[in-house]
Amino acid sequence: MADAFLRALAVVLFVFTTWLFGAVARRLSAPALVGEVVAGMVLGPKGLDAVPHDEAFALIGAVGLALLVLE
Repeated sequence: MADAFLRALAVVLFVFTTWLFGAVARRLSAPALVGEVVAGMVLGPKGLDAVPHDEAFALIGAVGLALLVLE
C-alpha cells in the first residue's frame, strides 16, 4: 500500500514539476515544450533519477511523443 502511494506521489510531483518548468520557459519567451523537456532531462534517469523508471512512465512518454508528432 505504501509503495503504491509513493509511486502515485512521484507521478504527481513529476507532472507538477514539468508544468512548473513549462511555465518558467513561457515567462522566458520560450515554448513551454522546452521547459517540459528540460524537466524530463533533469528529473529523469540520466539526471537526478528522481522518477522511478517503470512501464507506466515509458508508456506515457511514448503516447506523449506520438501526440507531439501528430500535432
